[in-house]
Amino acid sequence: MTEVKCVHCKNAMKVSELNVLEVEPVCEECGTASNQPKILFACATCGSELEGADLLGGTGLAYYHSKSHDSTAE
Repeated sequence: MTEVKCVHCKNAMKVSELNVLEVEPVCEECGTASNQPKILFACATCGSELEGADLLGGTGLAYYHSKSHDSTAE
């Protein structure tokens, strides 16, 4: 995947041009991320926060949630 399309401004951009806003670290105990990973990107053109529909638009890929993971559980 080299390009994604923003559903807000409809512009395509190279993945290398995405602005990373925040990244959720992997759980140190079990080595997994939550079923709603916090990896936030912003559109390089309009600045809107990109969501799953933006990132997978035009790729033919789908995102499926895995089992729930609560990093605050003891």
